Amino acid sequence: AKSAGNKSGNGKGIFLLCSMSSEGNLFNEAASTRLALMAKKLGLTGVVAPGNNYEATAGIRALLDEKQIIISPGIGAQGGEADKAVMAGTDFAIVGRNLIEAKDAKKEAGELNGKISGALKGKRLGWESFFVDYLVSRGALKFGEFKLKSGRIAPYYFNSGILSDGESAARVANAFARKIILEKLDEKIDVVFGPAYKG
Repeated sequence: AKSAGNKSGNGKGIFLLCSMSSEGNLFNEAASTRLALMAKKLGLTGVVAPGNNYEATAGIRALLDEKQIIISPGIGAQGGEADKAVMAGTDFAIVGRNLIEAKDAKKEAGELNGKISGALKGKRLGWESFFVDYLVSRGALKFGEFKLKSGRIAPYYFNSGILSDGESAARVANAFARKIILEKLDEKIDVVFGPAYKG
C-alpha cells in the first residue's frame, strides 16, 4: 500500500516494532514513545502496535503522521478485540488463531469484518480518554458534586496524592511527556517542576 513511508508505490515498506502484544515485554511506554517518534522522523510506512493494549496503540497513533499505518497483532487468542483496536488507531488487525482454529472460519471472518466495519464508522478514541479512565480507576479523579475549600461546588475532584506508586508516577510522567511532544513544547521547556503545595 502507498503511504507516507512508501514513496515508490511498489507495495513495499518498513514497519517499526513499537510495542508488543505479549505480557512482560521490554517495551514500556517511554520506549514505545521513542520508537513511534523515530518511525515518524524516518518517514517509515508504519509501526506494529498491540491489538490487545488499546491505550498503548492510541498513544502511538497520536505521535505518528496521519498516513502512517499501524498493524496490530494480539487480536483474538491474545485477548484483543478488533473493533476496539481499530477505535484506538489500528489500521490492520492481524488475526491468526481465531480463524485457523474456528469451526466455521467463514462465519468467524464475517463477524470480525462486521465489528471492524462498525468501528470504522465511529470516532477514534484518543490516548487522553484512556488516561482519564486510568485516573478514574485509581480513584484519583471522581465525578459528582464536591464543595471545595473556596466554597465553590465542582463537578469533579482530583486527588493527585493517590498517584503515589511507581506505576502511577510513570503513567502521569508519560502523559505529560506525550502532551509536551504533541504540543511541540519539547524545545521550549527546560524543566518541569511540581511544587508540593499540600506540604
